[in-house]
Amino acid sequence: MKKKYDFSKGERGKFYHSHAVFNFPVYLEEDIAGFIEKIAYEKDVDLSEIVNDWLRRNIGLIQSAGYEQIRQNMTSNSRVRLLFALFNGILPQFADKKILRTFF
Repeated sequence: MKKKYDFSKGERGKFYHSHAVFNFPVYLEEDIAGFIEKIAYEKDVDLSEIVNDWLRRNIGLIQSAGYEQIRQNMTSNSRVRLLFALFNGILPQFADKKILRTFF
């Protein structure tokens, strides 16, 4: 690295776009990723399509059941069981990040 850099000809905000959307990466544990990859392969669809579909269904379920009341009654073990059910396709889906933060 140089000790000094000349930014006198730099242009502030040249690459900034207020409408840009950043998609955060989600890292799945190996066993979960393998399970979902197998389903995606069998259905001949992209892995993200499977995960988004499951999450959307679970969001609908939680919203219809009143997620605040459910959250208040959940222990950490029941959160683990909810995740297990989510990734095994037992429950329908989530879509709102606020709901996920409420539970976990």
